[in-house]
Amino acid sequence: MIGWWQRRRPPRLWLVLVALNGLLLLLPVLGFSALRLYESALIRQTESELTAQGVVIAAAYRALLEPTPPPPLVSARWQPFLPQLDLARDPVRSPLPEPTPAGDEALDPAARTAGQRLLPILAQSQHHTLAALRVTDAQGRVIAATNESLIGTSLLGHPEVREALAGRFSAQLHEREVSEPAGFASISRTGGLRVVVAVPIASGDGVLGAVELLRTPANIWQVLWAKRVALSWAALALLTALALVTALSLRLILRPLQALTRSAQAVAGGRAFQPPAQRGLAEFAQLGDSVSQMAETLQARAGYIRDFAAHVSHEFKTPLAGILATTELLREHADMGEEQRQRFVLLIESEAARLSRLTQRLLELARAETAEAGGRCDAVVVLHSLAQRHRELGHRLRLGELPETLELLLPAEVLDASLGTLLDNAYGHGGPEVAVELRLWLEGDAACIEVVNDGPGISPGNAERLFTPFFTTGRDRGHTGLGLCIARALLRAHAGELWLESARPVRFRLRCRVATNDR
Repeated sequence: MIGWWQRRRPPRLWLVLVALNGLLLLLPVLGFSALRLYESALIRQTESELTAQGVVIAAAYRALLEPTPPPPLVSARWQPFLPQLDLARDPVRSPLPEPTPAGDEALDPAARTAGQRLLPILAQSQHHTLAALRVTDAQGRVIAATNESLIGTSLLGHPEVREALAGRFSAQLHEREVSEPAGFASISRTGGLRVVVAVPIASGDGVLGAVELLRTPANIWQVLWAKRVALSWAALALLTALALVTALSLRLILRPLQALTRSAQAVAGGRAFQPPAQRGLAEFAQLGDSVSQMAETLQARAGYIRDFAAHVSHEFKTPLAGILATTELLREHADMGEEQRQRFVLLIESEAARLSRLTQRLLELARAETAEAGGRCDAVVVLHSLAQRHRELGHRLRLGELPETLELLLPAEVLDASLGTLLDNAYGHGGPEVAVELRLWLEGDAACIEVVNDGPGISPGNAERLFTPFFTTGRDRGHTGLGLCIARALLRAHAGELWLESARPVRFRLRCRVATNDR
């Protein structure tokens, strides 16, 4: 499945945004449809209305059947018939069976008389509530109904009536057979469900009968049809909101992303990076700044590599040209004297040694620029070791005031190599009599080390090019012009820095991070 998805063309961002926004708007509708919450509410409303009608009709029948009113209720407890049907929980039973003949036993005259007096009430109630009403005696025989043809039949085949005759309130859902299509707005003919409620007619001596009420509840589609105008306006408002939200999302997300993509493609095509005019959200603005910085870094790196390649080509070209010219002379003048031949051989060896030094220094520079940060050292120990070595060589080296110990986030060999390069340059350009001083102090959360010498100084023109690869004024002494570049690269790999602080007197400064206990 994952491989299939990866082989497909990824979806466009605008399509994903439209789909997500539309899904968010449809979630409430889908939730109501899945849980059938609104239809259950309509069913409970119908149940409640039928229950109220049944209680009133039961009280009316009891009053007609018992001329002497019963004593008032003295119980402190109420016994409400609360609606309880739930379409998501209760089963929907099969359609109600047809009433059956009641047999030869005649109806009680008093019950028949009370039923006849109820008929106008039932007809008037059905006219307004659309509910089918049936009143039975204690044997389940119909004594009054909105459909007078049912009078004298038995409803004992209805489970709700049996429950009511046993003195218990009953409400059930039944399927309803729709015999003919009707208008969409019809309530009584298009529903596929029927709510059946049976209310017992209780008396002090027992149960006098039951009231059965039937009605088809309104469904959600009928309610929607009734509210179609208002819902149409609501749907239009929702679609407008969806369009606005989508347009805002596209403006804040898609357009800045497309502008940033075009700028990145321009860099990939070799053109200069142009920051996108549309920055959108704060995260996209931050991403644009990061891409801009990355592009500047890549362009600077490309320029550095281009210049570096040119310098390498120049540095290798000179000794190689000397070697080729010398070998050509040796080949063309085979009869030259031994002394002259040895001089040419020494020249070839000198140029080959220069190429070897260049190659070695280039390897050191490459390793320095790709070095990984890590390691610690005690700067005081490294400075004392350097001072000891150079004093043994007869150099004038003085240490300034030092702390007892100072641990740096820098390997000892990196600090030793960087300071050693500066000392070698000082003595190589100023001569063995030059005096050098090493100073160390704390500056915030970093340590600063200065290498100061009292030599002839550095000219302004040379000071600007000190850290340019292959720049050196001591080429005749075997210098390659890569020492300072290697020292700076080593320090930068460990979050350090090296720069020329002063040309007269010559003062180089290193800055390194100090190690703390929480690192």
